[in-house]
Amino acid sequence: NGYAYDDQQYAIGIRCLAAPVYNYENKVIAAINLTGHISTFTDEKVKIIKEKVLQAASEASRKMGCTPK
Repeated sequence: NGYAYDDQQYAIGIRCLAAPVYNYENKVIAAINLTGHISTFTDEKVKIIKEKVLQAASEASRKMGCTPK
C-alpha cells in the first residue's frame, strides 16, 4: 500500500503514518512521517493525513531523482 500506519501499537494515544522516500536508484533513503495524539489525529483525518504524507514522499522522491514505476 506504500505506507505504514501505527494506531496506538507503540504508545497508547499516539498514531503515526509514514511513507518511504526513494532515490534515483529507486532505493529507500528516508521516510516522511506524521505523528500525533489521537485527539488531533482522529479517524476522520487519517485519510487526509495519509494522502498528504504520500504526496510529500512522492514529491521528495521525485526531487531525489526517482522515476515512477
